[in-house]
Amino acid sequence: MNQNRMDARLVDENKRKKVLALDFGEIGLDKSDPEIRLPYMDNEYVIGQYDFDGDKVDELIIAVKSDHETDCGVCLNIWRIDDMKQWILSAPGILGDPTCEFVLNKIKVPRNLRGFYYEWTFQNGTFEDTGNY
Repeated sequence: MNQNRMDARLVDENKRKKVLALDFGEIGLDKSDPEIRLPYMDNEYVIGQYDFDGDKVDELIIAVKSDHETDCGVCLNIWRIDDMKQWILSAPGILGDPTCEFVLNKIKVPRNLRGFYYEWTFQNGTFEDTGNY
């Protein structure tokens, strides 16, 4: 913990250290105190990797999942490690257990409500919103 934020620390194969500031998007933080917004105690964190841009180098993904009674959803923190470009994709307001599907250059998060879903497609060097809300 870094006072009122949480960071991840990356050490690569050459022993270089990088700090990855986690962003919680619209989910996962206790917003009751306007000055201090700490992560919920019951958040879950998942670390993964996936090659969205097809350059044969995986991007790093740290997902923050919240099942909090007032704040259910997932926030994806994605880093391209070579230049430390970061994307934050937030999917709040999910009914039930949030899940993410990665297929080719797409990320899909079902909302579990009448077939609606969050979706982002990696194209033109960024993630573009292609969801159906």
